[in-house]
Amino acid sequence: MEIVSDRRWPLAARLDEVWTALARTDLYQRSWPWLRGFDACALETGDTWRCEVQAPLPYRVRFTIHLVDVVAPTLVVAEVSGDIAGPARIDLAPAAGSDGTVTDLRLRSRLATARRSFATLAAVAGPLSTWAHHRLLDTGARQFADGLIRSRDRYGADERAKGA
Repeated sequence: MEIVSDRRWPLAARLDEVWTALARTDLYQRSWPWLRGFDACALETGDTWRCEVQAPLPYRVRFTIHLVDVVAPTLVVAEVSGDIAGPARIDLAPAAGSDGTVTDLRLRSRLATARRSFATLAAVAGPLSTWAHHRLLDTGARQFADGLIRSRDRYGADERAKGA
């Protein structure tokens, strides 16, 4: 079974803020509690990330993300392998008409189940697997957006304190 995703999320932050947050791989597990295992050095071409995700359904998914092309602050192209496999891409751009204060994040992927037990489960519960995958993506985007807002609020509070 293959799950094709093309998701877009408007994030209430400038492009540079979004990219800076994406590059903070050391904070990923704190931001995303369902990310049970994570090993990454940097958001840069050639790096390989190892991930373990607790899905909304009762199983864990283990995979690696090989960063094929990273162009700051607008593009991440990756190849996923492991329990799921296939290409993935993130595009970032200022949202049209937003005066630069909103960034559109678009994630496109075409992931197939590579583990035999997942393939069997997906054959039986295909729509449920797609729902679970998209729910995880949407939840992750919301958590990421919330983290951006908390960071900006904290930074803004620090700047106001300096001026006092």
